[in-house]
Amino acid sequence: AVRAFGRQWLHFLRTALVPQFCANPRRRDPTKMLCFAGGVAARNWPLLREVLVEAGASEPGQHRTLASGGFESARTSPPVQVLPLAPNGSALIGAAIYALAGIGGGSTGIWVR
Repeated sequence: AVRAFGRQWLHFLRTALVPQFCANPRRRDPTKMLCFAGGVAARNWPLLREVLVEAGASEPGQHRTLASGGFESARTSPPVQVLPLAPNGSALIGAAIYALAGIGGGSTGIWVR
């Protein structure tokens, strides 16, 4: 079940997030790194890492990249670095910041009409 969940995440990352935020030539500052956080990731990281992160590059100083998963976008987009798993509690902080940004009513808020 964890591997299937990881494959669903990889599908989303490779078909939606990476093309829009990492490989879109119209973006001024494309996303180059991802960090996974939260209880599901923390408890299941060894299995999720097998699905989400390319094998190899385990020496210090080398970066791990998002797995290709056989998606076409993996060949045409720049590599996306995967940072180490975020510390416990950091997902809650990130969710709070995201929610506050939406409450602020900015043009990029999550509840923009």
